[in-house]
Amino acid sequence: NPGSFERERFEAFAAAGVNRLSLGVQSFSDERLKRIGRIHDARQAEEALDAALRIFPRVNIDLMYGQPGQDLAGFDRDLALALHRAGNALSHLSIYQFTLEPNTFFAKHPPDAMPDEDLLEAMQMLIDAKLGAAGFHQYEVSAWSRPGQRCRHNLNYWQFGDYLGIGAGAHGKLSD
Repeated sequence: NPGSFERERFEAFAAAGVNRLSLGVQSFSDERLKRIGRIHDARQAEEALDAALRIFPRVNIDLMYGQPGQDLAGFDRDLALALHRAGNALSHLSIYQFTLEPNTFFAKHPPDAMPDEDLLEAMQMLIDAKLGAAGFHQYEVSAWSRPGQRCRHNLNYWQFGDYLGIGAGAHGKLSD
């Protein structure tokens, strides 16, 4: 989360052997970040991204489309800023559609101005065009990578592989 970013922690992770970092940017718009209840702002997202790109050989950005009140131009700005700011150093993007999940604050209090199906389709087409032109390939529903940069742990989940979960709320799957 860019709101809890500390350069020293990034450096310690890298020193411990972490070679890929994923940042939950979601948007580079202060207004949209506030609307979806994120604790960071655009400046913090940019600072965390800049540090991650200097420290880690592989960096992923999570973005969200279809957010309340988001239009095509606003989402285009988020994509453009992610691609421009990170340049060729960005190896991976995870782009998720904002959804109203059961038993969440948003399900109980649905936001106004949710994008309609036509706008969501236009956003998806924009993702395909912009990321394809930037050299990214889609390899799963919400994951895009440069050649050779697919996320192995994401692929492991999709292929029902084993993984260890450690910590409060963590989930793991180990089989014999």
